[in-house]
Amino acid sequence: MSDITIRNAVIDIRNGKKSPLYIFNGNDYYLQSLLIDELVNFSTNHGATEKTFFSSDSYNLSSLILNLKMDSLFKTNKLYILNNPSRILGKEKDDLITYCKNPNSNHTLVFLFDKIQNKSVSFSSFSKFFTSVNTSTPFPNKINSWLDYILKKNKVTASFEAKNLLIEFYGDSLYHLSHQIEKIILNNDSNNEISEESIIEFSGWKKNYYPWHLLDSVGNKKLDQSITICNSLLEQGI
Repeated sequence: MSDITIRNAVIDIRNGKKSPLYIFNGNDYYLQSLLIDELVNFSTNHGATEKTFFSSDSYNLSSLILNLKMDSLFKTNKLYILNNPSRILGKEKDDLITYCKNPNSNHTLVFLFDKIQNKSVSFSSFSKFFTSVNTSTPFPNKINSWLDYILKKNKVTASFEAKNLLIEFYGDSLYHLSHQIEKIILNNDSNNEISEESIIEFSGWKKNYYPWHLLDSVGNKKLDQSITICNSLLEQGI
């Protein structure tokens, strides 16, 4: 079964086409959280919502299945997010597969798999019943558009150079990128724009510059940046 994109999953949920069974295939926590928020919003619009995170080795799965089968008297929509589903074995696995064949459409069960776990026997057993969404960190050529989305969501802007610096420092995952942007915003006096200086200041480490960086900065008449680069070159003994 092929994954659907995060964009198509969000569109479907907002259009009322929510699946009762999801696999989040990939471990970028930002994308997982984005989808969970969409599911919560959908459920809230259709009644109260009960959201529960748990691991397969720390929860009574028989009780989970029973709760999923039953509708609440108070119209509470249950959203269960299960980590480590590959550990479900034996009778619990068989019972859960039986439920997945005829799930309760009023509730939602989410499995969190990473790209290693999706090679497991459990993934193959469950995936045929689930809507699988790709929640892996996007490829580098897609990071820029996600960065623009994160900046817009946080109501801030950044220059082309600052965006490149954010991706260079934190582009290993959208979760890391988003978390660092929020950190910079909280500690920045000018909350409407993220500067290169603020990125470097709150990065926890200093970027090494080269003489051509200084020439480029001076040529573009960026005084503050030129001073930062000059100090860095001096510290390097250049």
